[in-house]
Amino acid sequence: EMKAAAKKPAAQKKPAAKKQKTSSVPLDDPSSGMCQPCGNVPDGNGGLNKPAPYIVEYSKTGRATCRTCDDRIAKGELRVGHTPLFRGKPGYMVFRHLHCTVFSEEIVCAEDVENYEDLTDEDYVLLAKQVETSKEKIKEEMEELSPDELVQKAFQGEIRTEPPGLTANLLPFQIEGFSWMRHQEVEMSDIRGGILADEMGLGKTIQTISTILDHRPMLQHCKPGMKHPPTGDLKARQDEEQLWEKVATDWTYEMDVLKVGKKLRPRDGGARAGTLVICPVIALTQWKQEILKFTDGSLSVCTYHGPAREKETPR
Repeated sequence: EMKAAAKKPAAQKKPAAKKQKTSSVPLDDPSSGMCQPCGNVPDGNGGLNKPAPYIVEYSKTGRATCRTCDDRIAKGELRVGHTPLFRGKPGYMVFRHLHCTVFSEEIVCAEDVENYEDLTDEDYVLLAKQVETSKEKIKEEMEELSPDELVQKAFQGEIRTEPPGLTANLLPFQIEGFSWMRHQEVEMSDIRGGILADEMGLGKTIQTISTILDHRPMLQHCKPGMKHPPTGDLKARQDEEQLWEKVATDWTYEMDVLKVGKKLRPRDGGARAGTLVICPVIALTQWKQEILKFTDGSLSVCTYHGPAREKETPR
């Protein structure tokens, strides 16, 4: 009678020790920009062993867009991820360039940012400097405003005349309001847009219509890549053509990110259009009536609403 020999269990492999990151720059050198030990905060979160609120990494793809400057984050570029709260609960992760990030007060040093140990020495120094820069920006925001800074000032830019196509007469404060809106849209380079916070009944709609009339696109109904006549506004047309090309590229990028199939996309790509007004359903009719009332027919209105909105919307 043969007896089956018991099989000796295989020895489990010991996990390989993680190689710690070493730096050629001494940590205690103040000029290096390296973070000093946090003392009683070993995990960067008050010792509560919770995940760090920020994570730094090299971008794995080129699809992410910086939530601060709205530019794409190239593949391999250093980025900072953050999960802000949404209705009291963590939402989805957003990304920013390192130089666009303002870390919150919980980030005391670079070691409070998750994955800092995966950075090169040079990028670690950049992270430490950005943490210090964030402290300075937060300190500036917390400074008390002087009473003079709260005094309302008149608009210092160009006061426009009533635009062609407007059939109503604007009041002086409405002319100032739409001039400011156009200035924010055209003249500003870093921070555009704004909030028109007039009270109800003071003509916010007609000021917006005036802004639309005063800054209408010249190439809205032109085909991409067309040749422009050598007239006096050639430079303005060429600049606008570059903007249309950028918008078309961004539209294609968004379709790819959202994984919209080729069959569902328009054959000729995204259509050029005018101004998109997003408003509550109850205000749709009011917007259309006021546009038709206060213009001479130079603006066409398309109401994108209802179950047949895609079929009834002309391209």
